[in-house]
Amino acid sequence: MAVETESSVTKILDTWHCISVPLPTYYDHYNDMLVWALEHAEDKFYIANGKYVYFKQESDATMFALKWGSQ
Repeated sequence: MAVETESSVTKILDTWHCISVPLPTYYDHYNDMLVWALEHAEDKFYIANGKYVYFKQESDATMFALKWGSQ
């Protein structure tokens, strides 16, 4: 069952836009990034594996990368 669920999630995320966040930024700003995404993302997002943030909308991914890419 867990393998099926993981496979289903992977299939969905393959169509989303992935942003890789450097680990020091991720750990130092996790709460801030989560609040930002909740307040600003126009559609769904998913934080995975402590290093990647997936956005359904490309515009959300772009804005997130602009905000957190320089941290």
